[in-house]
Amino acid sequence: MSSEHDRDRDISPLPAPPKPKSYLLTSCTTPFGHLLTTTLLGLGASVAACCTRSEFSSPLVSALRDTPTSGGLVILELDALSAATCQSALANAVRAFGRVDAVVHTGVSSFVGALEEMGDTDIKRQFEEGYFGRVNVVKAALTVMRKQRGGHIVVVTGLTGAMGTPGLSLRCASDHAIEGLLDALAYEVAPFGVRVSVVQPGVEAAVWGQGGVFVAQPGAAYDEVEAVARVRKLAGMGMRVEEEEVRDAVKIVVEIAGSENPPGRITVGEEQVDLVKERLKTISEELEEYLEASLGADINAPPGQGGTGGRTRPVTGEEQ
Repeated sequence: MSSEHDRDRDISPLPAPPKPKSYLLTSCTTPFGHLLTTTLLGLGASVAACCTRSEFSSPLVSALRDTPTSGGLVILELDALSAATCQSALANAVRAFGRVDAVVHTGVSSFVGALEEMGDTDIKRQFEEGYFGRVNVVKAALTVMRKQRGGHIVVVTGLTGAMGTPGLSLRCASDHAIEGLLDALAYEVAPFGVRVSVVQPGVEAAVWGQGGVFVAQPGAAYDEVEAVARVRKLAGMGMRVEEEEVRDAVKIVVEIAGSENPPGRITVGEEQVDLVKERLKTISEELEEYLEASLGADINAPPGQGGTGGRTRPVTGEEQ
């Protein structure tokens, strides 16, 4: 949530995107995706703005078609759950602009409620969108970027990818999963000149700014859990994200997308940064508190100081 300090501060002008500047955005119909699309177009970028087939006739997409642009705009079909449409969208973007310098994934639904309140279908749907759909987009982007020996993949997750948020356990799970994959992927694709970044906005921009919000049937047992009840209440009220919450995250994406040395992970906003710092501090303190027990698990630990519980260390081929 934003602090009063955040709300009162001036929002600095958006910088021009770095050159080269051709983008594919996976969703142009969410508050986040639409603002990112119009911002990039206003800065003269070439944008392939994507949406599902059913969204082609939506007012937001119609408005985009009428937006003046010096860089170029194409509206493409992309359903992240369909690997084929992801591949087709990337191919069509390359056909339109010659290359794609940055692919930005934004647009994920969230299922709200305590884990016990969630059905198997809810869990599967969250991971279909929040993990497998993102993987489809990333793989399609890699096919293009590896061949062109360069590019930048940006995935917008949220504070839900940095720490646990009560009432959003499923979204946290899918965001943590994709961030783990992207951490490893960055090493795999660096030799091809492909860079990978994660952007973590606050909860409002991540959840209400990126897609549909579905509330599980409340269970009375969790009414007394204030954090769960609060998120559930906000979702049930049809909370609308404030534009400045989305704008701050869009600004970050514009600043880093396509840059020469982007961060692997960046958190948006002072309050969110403080929360992540506190989380990392807790992890560090817990690591130190149990350091003796952790080190005692080493195979070569002295007798009486932990070790392998009577097991012997496997002998490698070189030692035989």
